[in-house]
Amino acid sequence: MSDVLQGWKVLILNSDGIPLQVSAWEEVIHLPLEGLAFVHEWARDASGEHVPLHAGGGRVVIELPSVMQVKTYVKRSPRMSFNRHAVYARDELVCQYCGDQLALGEATIDHVIPRHVLGGEASTWGNCVTCCKDCNGRKGGRSLEQMRKANLRTHNGRVFRLLREPTRPSIFGVGNFLRHVSRKNLEWLLYLPGWRSHCRVQGKEWLEEAYDAAFPEGLPWS
Repeated sequence: MSDVLQGWKVLILNSDGIPLQVSAWEEVIHLPLEGLAFVHEWARDASGEHVPLHAGGGRVVIELPSVMQVKTYVKRSPRMSFNRHAVYARDELVCQYCGDQLALGEATIDHVIPRHVLGGEASTWGNCVTCCKDCNGRKGGRSLEQMRKANLRTHNGRVFRLLREPTRPSIFGVGNFLRHVSRKNLEWLLYLPGWRSHCRVQGKEWLEEAYDAAFPEGLPWS
């Protein structure tokens, strides 16, 4: 088995073009052969050539897919699971109090209404925001109303207020797909809207440089 085949994953798009899942190639190679999906991008080896697969004692030659799209719509929840990195992605790693753009290591989660007030109901989409360490430390366990009455400011002097109302994002988890992207399958990025902002969330900024260097004018085979 070639190095490319070993552990190779395929990005599966729904019929509307939205990323659906990541699957081992062995599990989905039958889909285009049976007319259930069509291939957008093919896997390529180090020389840039398609990777052939042989079947039937070598009598049938097919190629290894990288991105394919199913023809029949698969219903799935459009909402992202709640977790720390999902909040960072929603807020695009911007402190929701002072407006600073953050690196992943500079970000924290703040509970707008403190946990000692809401208890177990504090950790929700509507009450959690991305916050820099300085603003989080200044706010502490106080509410925004308490901060306003005390005329306390963010670390850069702005009044403590939410830049935007925190909501549950009605988007698929781009970050979940981005975890599977490497230098071998940069073509996936064409099908992951907003992937550049998610690179910062995951600390994978190198993907931007790798993509721009490999495809300065877009993918040559698209």
